[in-house]
Amino acid sequence: MSDRASAIVDIDGLPVFYETEGTGQPIVLLHGGMADNSTWVPQFAGLSPHRRVMAPERRAHGHTPDPGGPITYQAMAQETVAFLRFMDLGPADLVGWSDGGMVAFLVAVSDPDLVRTITMVGASVSSDGYVAGAMEEMTGLPADDPEMAMFKAMYEAASPDGPAVLKLGRKDGEMSVNLAVRNPEAAAKAGIMPKPGQAKLLFGNALPAEAAVSINNKTVKVSGGIGTKGPDGPSLDLAPGKYAFSIKISSQSAQHDDVEIGAGETWGLLIGPGGAMQMQMY
Repeated sequence: MSDRASAIVDIDGLPVFYETEGTGQPIVLLHGGMADNSTWVPQFAGLSPHRRVMAPERRAHGHTPDPGGPITYQAMAQETVAFLRFMDLGPADLVGWSDGGMVAFLVAVSDPDLVRTITMVGASVSSDGYVAGAMEEMTGLPADDPEMAMFKAMYEAASPDGPAVLKLGRKDGEMSVNLAVRNPEAAAKAGIMPKPGQAKLLFGNALPAEAAVSINNKTVKVSGGIGTKGPDGPSLDLAPGKYAFSIKISSQSAQHDDVEIGAGETWGLLIGPGGAMQMQMY
């Protein structure tokens, strides 16, 4: 199995960042809207021992810059098609979460030769049944709105358009990597800054029912719907390390997983039907 690696490729003039790990039949992970590859940590860990995992970050997401102009599903799908062809990945298994699922569907429709299977999580293929107002409220929020703080902090920690810039280069046959310091002022304003030498976990719950998370001999109660629009859920300060945790919801069987966090890092655990999605926030 190959180690986790990252690089940037030029796709029609756009420097697209991607990460890869493992060998074998390719499986391509397509992240959700306003998110990045930090949401795929458990999937990389579980899939890379068996498959070649590839995860590009789309325009204006993560480490891939915003080229300007509208961000449409069609543009993101064609960008993904170009990435798959450039990397010679087809036919691949596409796994898309939320917006990534919609992008996967459009890729399969337009270029079926590139797709072996698609797995869509929390995504749709039609606006039929859409409830008016469900998205307009969120899309109308300004960038400095408290409900956008979680996404803003994630973007600022990774984006080349923000205060933290990842630069990859090559000179004399050697790869150079330079990561600028993250923005502590933005993290402190968002309330997600870890204590010096410590790590922080933020909890959110996309389900309607309360969840109980047991970690490090503590039980954290996470109310339904909290922490989905901003960092307003409970948090836990921990020493750096790897922690096993379990999630118990009502009468359902407990779900078990683990999370590894380093000193000075903040991670979010967003509870959903399939367990907890892990996102590095700082």
